[in-house]
Amino acid sequence: MILSEAVIEQIVTDLQPASVFDAGGALGPGVETLRARGIEVEGLVTSAPDLQQVPPAAQPYYRIGSVGERLSKHYDLIVCLEALEQLPQTEAEQAIANLCRHTDDLLFSSTPFDFKEVTHVNVQPPDYWAEQFARHGFFHDVDYDGSYLALWAMRLRRGHGGALGRVVGAYERRLWRLTQENSARRDLSIELRNELALKTQAERYQDRVQQQEQDIRLLKDQLAAWQARWSQLEASLGGRLLKRLQNFRAGLAPPRSMRDQLLENLAQRVIVRGRIAPDSATRLLPVELIAERQPLFLHQATVEIVVCVHNALDDVRQCLDSVVQHTTPPYALILVDDGSAAPTRDFLLDFAAQQHAVLIRNDLARGYGFAANQGLRAAQADYMILLNSDTIVTAEWLDRLVACCEADSRIGLIGPLSNTASWQSIPEIEDHGDWAANPLPEGMTVDEMGRLLAEYSARLYPRLPFLNGFCYGIKRAVIQQNGYLDEEHFGVGYGEEDDYTLRARKAGFQVAIADDVYVHHAQSRSYSHEKRRQLSGEASRTLVQKHGADLIDAGVALCQTDKVMQGLRARARAMLEREALVQQGRQRYAGRRILMVLPLAEPSGGGNVIFDEALIMRRMGVEVTLFNLAEYQTRFERAYPSLGFPVIYGTPEEVGKIGQRFDAVVATHNTSAEWLVPLAQSDQPPVLGYYIQGFEPYMYPPGTPDYQHALHSYSVLPNLKGFTKTDWTRLEVKKYTGVEIKPIGISVNIDLFRPRPPLDPVWPDRPVRVAAMVRPSAPYREPVFTMDLLKQMTRRYPAQVEAVIFGTSPDDPGYVGLPRDFPFTLAGVLSQRQVARLLNEVDVFLDLSSHQAMGLTALEAMACGAAVVVPQQGGATSFARHGENSLVIDTASHRACRQAVQRLIEDHALRQRLQQQALRDVCAFFPERPASNILEVLFGGPTT
Repeated sequence: MILSEAVIEQIVTDLQPASVFDAGGALGPGVETLRARGIEVEGLVTSAPDLQQVPPAAQPYYRIGSVGERLSKHYDLIVCLEALEQLPQTEAEQAIANLCRHTDDLLFSSTPFDFKEVTHVNVQPPDYWAEQFARHGFFHDVDYDGSYLALWAMRLRRGHGGALGRVVGAYERRLWRLTQENSARRDLSIELRNELALKTQAERYQDRVQQQEQDIRLLKDQLAAWQARWSQLEASLGGRLLKRLQNFRAGLAPPRSMRDQLLENLAQRVIVRGRIAPDSATRLLPVELIAERQPLFLHQATVEIVVCVHNALDDVRQCLDSVVQHTTPPYALILVDDGSAAPTRDFLLDFAAQQHAVLIRNDLARGYGFAANQGLRAAQADYMILLNSDTIVTAEWLDRLVACCEADSRIGLIGPLSNTASWQSIPEIEDHGDWAANPLPEGMTVDEMGRLLAEYSARLYPRLPFLNGFCYGIKRAVIQQNGYLDEEHFGVGYGEEDDYTLRARKAGFQVAIADDVYVHHAQSRSYSHEKRRQLSGEASRTLVQKHGADLIDAGVALCQTDKVMQGLRARARAMLEREALVQQGRQRYAGRRILMVLPLAEPSGGGNVIFDEALIMRRMGVEVTLFNLAEYQTRFERAYPSLGFPVIYGTPEEVGKIGQRFDAVVATHNTSAEWLVPLAQSDQPPVLGYYIQGFEPYMYPPGTPDYQHALHSYSVLPNLKGFTKTDWTRLEVKKYTGVEIKPIGISVNIDLFRPRPPLDPVWPDRPVRVAAMVRPSAPYREPVFTMDLLKQMTRRYPAQVEAVIFGTSPDDPGYVGLPRDFPFTLAGVLSQRQVARLLNEVDVFLDLSSHQAMGLTALEAMACGAAVVVPQQGGATSFARHGENSLVIDTASHRACRQAVQRLIEDHALRQRLQQQALRDVCAFFPERPASNILEVLFGGPTT
């Protein structure tokens, strides 16, 4: 431990020694300060490395030795901080006797929690040390507060205190025992809670094992089927002919011969529409899944919470009450009373006594920077939290803060979200040119807000260049490397946390936001508005002088444009309405049973929407079950291994019997609508619905049987309750069939599709990344034109553009016929969680379809922070506004498509403006609203 200049100054002012002996090297740079005041200083350290820690100018006054060695003279003051704990017990007792022979006044501290430090071989409670000094006539000076030195610090004086000192020692002994008992109970609590979490993980693991075993069985069955099929092919006439051709080829060009190599090189060149396209230009991109959110564990690291107080008693009460209510051990409280008036002072005295908190008192206010440092210097834990006295914490706040910091070893500073905390504010950061206050909605408590934020959070832990000081978490390693707050420039408050954050970043530490923590901030009452404005202006000027305007401006720009934080704020705006809809749905429809009839074999955007809304309905208390064709089971379960609700497999003829057990049965595809006919003919039919994903006749050539079948599906039953996503689909159905259906509103899974900390560098540190979904089997998506346009862009901007496609695979027969003679990356056919990961890493997404019933993938791209191009024909205009949050174009005009893409590549300001507005707009399309509307269509009530 090295004492700061401020502590040295306090020692000089309070004790006024003429000579000082430093046992252990705690004075550090303060030696020069003391000698400059005419105070004689000597000291010793126990090893050469310790001597190197002493400033060079002070080293001549130190020697290497043992604290137990006889000293050369009698000193007015001996400072012995954490030195005796590094000695065996017998040597420590001899050292105490030696020190007491050479002074009448001692400043001493212990660290009774450093059990894990290998150097601390003699860790003992404070009362133990007090008893050892008492044997030599030294007692605790209860009139002098030495806690500004460190936790468990005391002043020991010869013959001072007597019986009163022994009474204080008894209280310290009781506190030590209570601390040990609390620690044991905390360890047991952690053990039990972690056992419960591990049990949950084990159950999930067992489910995955069972799923994998099922997949293995399915694969074995498939392998056996293919082996049987292969045997049949080999025995067929064609198989025998192929075998003869292979033998002929082997004779003409033996394996690994020069002729074989020539034939292989020729085969690698694929002829596409009269031109040669090298496959080597295509890169295959593996895309990882978005990981599931892990369970929260109780923190095990030690934490000390430093609360600096200057009056504002009502705020202080609320703050400390919330800390006691919502904080799980291990933690300790350090209260710094910075010159508060009598009511606050007396309250803190009582509170500290009841809660065993450390209380540091300044009779005259010194300012926040000084007070905070007093608390930090008294702290010895793994983490320190500077918590403003006008805050209210919420459940599990400390566990979540520590989890954030321990998610990455590079994180050194952490903070939560709040109502008013500059860049950490939600849902707004600005209000008419000033920081937003974000008052809670009427009737909502701080605790409820904290619970909702934790529930809806994805725990992204975004990194920011600045951190607000209202709840400022510091890892011990940062203190060890950076020291404390700059009292010289920011002692009175304002700017001290920005300065410290910049210093920590320069030292290589990252600054993270625990986005699952909400701490309410009432805004300081310790300063008037005018005083606050004055201090803020002075702090800003000082920051520029210390760190330079360029670094600060770059940090502010990053805070303003950070996509992850913009996504968090946008979702916070929608969070309350989402929760309200869930509660309303539970009140109205809990206990209802719905069967969704969805014939699906492969991953599908329409299927994903249904699954997302089904999960919301289950939160509302509705029992949702899926019916799928038995022949699709293997492929479907491979595509969707864990849906979260039951699936029944069968034949179309079984829907009539199975559906009788449900309150409503809903078709979701034109082929499945007629499967509901037997149910309509039953005595007590369930409610029959039809979830119309799009105007499906457009998927088939006009006049074909498939086209006619899709058209007829809308009127197959007279009382079928049809509903769809967009007004465009509603109008198309009415135009061609006269059937009226209800729009329920578009939606996107905003919890999955959202900006996340990027895995790759972002523009401009890499080219503009342009992505498109390419499906050769869906002509209306214009796969050939999409690839051709990407080729044009990569040739026009060879160093500025990266092209990425997904939705097809190299073994898709239609893929071979696409333009591929340009550099691009192929991500393949992706699951929903893979699509979310990919879209998070792109800048622009193209949907050049001739029409879109809704345009889900473009909506997902907008939710992830990409600028999108969508067709004006169809339902995309339900969410896309040209020039505001997207570019809406006539995709029949290839020239218009090309110009739109060029604008987004060349104009970064436009691209960024569209991205930012899209992030804000898209969160209005959460799945809770259409889920609620579906229930109201089926069971009655107005749609929202």
